[in-house]
Amino acid sequence: MKKLLILPLALLGALSVQAQSAYITPNPTDGVEEITLFIDVSQTSGSALKEMLEDNPDEPVYLWIWNPASPVSGNGDWDNSIEDNLMIKEAPLLYSFTFNIEEYFGVGPSVLFQNGINCLAKLQDGNAFSELEIGEAKTEDLTVEVIPKLCDRLHCTFPEIGDADDFWTLTYDNNYETNPNYQNAGDNDVYVFLAVKQDGFNVPSIAPADMVTTTEALQMKPVDGDLGHFRLTIIPNDFFADVADEANGAIQEIRYYIIVAGQPLPFPPSIQSYGTLPCE
Repeated sequence: MKKLLILPLALLGALSVQAQSAYITPNPTDGVEEITLFIDVSQTSGSALKEMLEDNPDEPVYLWIWNPASPVSGNGDWDNSIEDNLMIKEAPLLYSFTFNIEEYFGVGPSVLFQNGINCLAKLQDGNAFSELEIGEAKTEDLTVEVIPKLCDRLHCTFPEIGDADDFWTLTYDNNYETNPNYQNAGDNDVYVFLAVKQDGFNVPSIAPADMVTTTEALQMKPVDGDLGHFRLTIIPNDFFADVADEANGAIQEIRYYIIVAGQPLPFPPSIQSYGTLPCE
């Protein structure tokens, strides 16, 4: 089914972090900027950590996290969290942890928006205290919904996550361009190299890089009323039908970069990727 996914903007006015046990700032986020995760232990329930910290307020608290992915450096052992996951005490029972998605988890924004954040807070040794009979030294499992924000960077995709049968829009803002050869691009000069990844190692493209600017289907159109903005909308399953091999399974990822007609090809190209969800 071809469908257009709508960002949950109505949630923006409804978000209230005061009563949440876990939340992030900023939210909405582009998934590229630094994110700070807050865990308010005072709002947690069904776990022993709140009671332990009320009796031992100076006890250090650690983050244990498994979504959007396991941290690159891991979490440590349950009875010995690594120091890299030490949280900052912001106020009584309120703790924070700041990270960059790609550096900390080794994944991109699309994985963040797809998976959200699942985590908990714990003492370095998360086991139950032998002298207490109140359970393990941790909170319950916590979930944070991550809201993608609208475009304010060089490349933006809409929806931020979707399956390969959705309409997919790429917007390029030439005002953010740092390549001097590509700055102030003309209305008819912006094209996009597009390739697709399925199972296996092959990444077939619609056209080789040196033929992109002579391939009409790869030309991006200027956006009316938005100077310097260019846009292309496709349905991946349809658009890549001639280059994707059904034997390799579903489309997993779209890879792309901008090329401006009459200018040298970027070398090396700054390849961007967009991960797709399984179609349901």
